[in-house]
Amino acid sequence: MDRGRVKHFDYIDVCKAVGIICVILGHTYYGPQVLYNLIYCFHMPIFFILSGYTYDKKKNNELGFSRFVRNKARRLLIPYIVFAIVNLLIQIVWKACYLNETVGLEYIRSNLKGILFCYSSMQYMPNCSPIWFLLCLFIANVIFYF
Repeated sequence: MDRGRVKHFDYIDVCKAVGIICVILGHTYYGPQVLYNLIYCFHMPIFFILSGYTYDKKKNNELGFSRFVRNKARRLLIPYIVFAIVNLLIQIVWKACYLNETVGLEYIRSNLKGILFCYSSMQYMPNCSPIWFLLCLFIANVIFYF
């Protein structure tokens, strides 16, 4: 180990790459249902498993809970919120300018509620629902801490 850091394992990167490919396939694949079901049985759990496998309990406990949460929020919650808000702004502009639809307060409220509570559906987070993973991983990491 170098300077107190956890040793890097290349096979974890390979597993992440396989997971990413499976996520892409899962969202774009239109073939036999059995293969689709196989991809969906593990393509997201693999990221949670790898996150748990690479979790460094000693290092995180040394940080203290509040610093740990701040670090995880910076790495997971800020990207979640930024991408969700940018997506919402794009959706508003798209509806108003391209589709000539009126964007009411209820639409904005519904989307903000979807972002806040991570409603992973096209109704609450159009074109952005896949980012649910970031919020869910943040919560999982907080649970790992305990």
